[in-house]
Amino acid sequence: MGRYLKSACECCICLCSYENGEELHALPCNHHFHSTCILKWVKMKATCPLCKYNILKGHKQL
Repeated sequence: MGRYLKSACECCICLCSYENGEELHALPCNHHFHSTCILKWVKMKATCPLCKYNILKGHKQL
């Protein structure tokens, strides 16, 4: 359970904790990240870093 709470409180891209007032972005798969982190990520890969949800096609990649 502690592992889940930690992952819900930090960005898995930069591994920094979320702070009050920071801009976050949620993907259609409901995973969230710092806005700047996920914008950089999707320029390289159009998938969620956690579940591989394809942002462009709307489904998980196998």
